[in-house]
Amino acid sequence: MLTRIVVIAIHFIGFMYGATLHAETQTEYAIDIVIFEDSEGRYLNSEQWSSELTAGDTTATEAIDVTEATSGGLTKKPDKLLPPDIRDIDTSQYELLDSAVKRLSTSSRYHILARKSWLQPGLDREHAVDINISNPPQVTGEGPADNISGTVKIVLERYLHLYTDLVYHKPNTIQIQPASETVNASNPPEAFIIREHRRMRSKELHYIDHPLVGILIKIVPVETKIKAVTRE
Repeated sequence: MLTRIVVIAIHFIGFMYGATLHAETQTEYAIDIVIFEDSEGRYLNSEQWSSELTAGDTTATEAIDVTEATSGGLTKKPDKLLPPDIRDIDTSQYELLDSAVKRLSTSSRYHILARKSWLQPGLDREHAVDINISNPPQVTGEGPADNISGTVKIVLERYLHLYTDLVYHKPNTIQIQPASETVNASNPPEAFIIREHRRMRSKELHYIDHPLVGILIKIVPVETKIKAVTRE
């Protein structure tokens, strides 16, 4: 037994003698996004809303749930291996949206619909993946609460690009008219498509404005170390 241990130790020392341990770095991106609504719905009747904007228009069969990704629950999709390096983060470790969230939470004018924060590598258009933003529907004393569902995607090219494919559910509005008609300002639908594209710079706070919801997003580059062994 002792002889075997000595042999293993000699082989290990020989390997380490001919190898050099060093740390490389790669750039990842800490992303924080907050979606909120006007609590009083003051702009609900400000536009002519198309009756075709109904829930279910957005599809995200391969969207990543950040919590699932962090817990190692991702699986291989047809013809596409989802990146394993997308994971949940503690926002207090980065200069993200904590202060903005605090201000929104203490204001009676706004209600936060969703907040998602995660770390991911820079992915080009071909490899970028949809991140699930959906929250479980909530029920209040007045019935179903307003909700947001859908996905966002971050693409790295010369700039960072944000793509949203969301549905804002407002179930307590007046019922929608038949699909062949246009909904007038006094009869808005119960769901609204929020499809936006924004070119962004990192380390800057970006605000995407919409008559019904606001989107705050900030992306911060993070240098992470990768241990590597080089044989000499």
